Amino acid sequence: MSGRPKKFDETQALEQAMGLFWAKGYDCTGISDLESALGMGRQSIYNAFGDKRSIFLKAFHYYTQTRSRALLTFLREEGSSEQKINRFLTALIEIQCQDNRTGCLLVNSVSSSMKNDDEAAAMITHFLNTLQNEISKALTQTISNKTTRHKTAWLLVNTAQGLCILSKSGQPASTLHEIKNHTLSLIFNQTT
Repeated sequence: MSGRPKKFDETQALEQAMGLFWAKGYDCTGISDLESALGMGRQSIYNAFGDKRSIFLKAFHYYTQTRSRALLTFLREEGSSEQKINRFLTALIEIQCQDNRTGCLLVNSVSSSMKNDDEAAAMITHFLNTLQNEISKALTQTISNKTTRHKTAWLLVNTAQGLCILSKSGQPASTLHEIKNHTLSLIFNQTT
């Protein structure tokens, strides 16, 4: 006879699972790791979330709705196109250069076996398209040509993801800021 299941805070559990997948990656995270991180038994985890893949997908969705969405607000604030992009990339660098330097959960997921999972791939593609669209909107007042704006936005998506990878590899914040400043200079035709 089994006892009553323990009540748990799903948001807190997703936060813990997200942190674990972010730090260790999908492939290196086992159910025993999730048991330790979530403070739940294996069966309780399965009952609450399903298998490891299901937990990852829920944690990844949580990541895009919290961490990533918070970064997008920098692109929507008042200011020139350059100010918006600068705020976004500066915030990204600051987050990436915190103590644990885990990189970007999205980038980490693309480089794991989850890239072959259709649902995970669709979530990743959706987020990248959303990011590109938000950057493109931020560039509207500077770049009137839609095709050029679209390509420039993808360049900045690539820059943002590259900054995450460089941070994870241990590059200092000063190097990342130099890359950001040079990129802004190239896009907005300024000298620094």
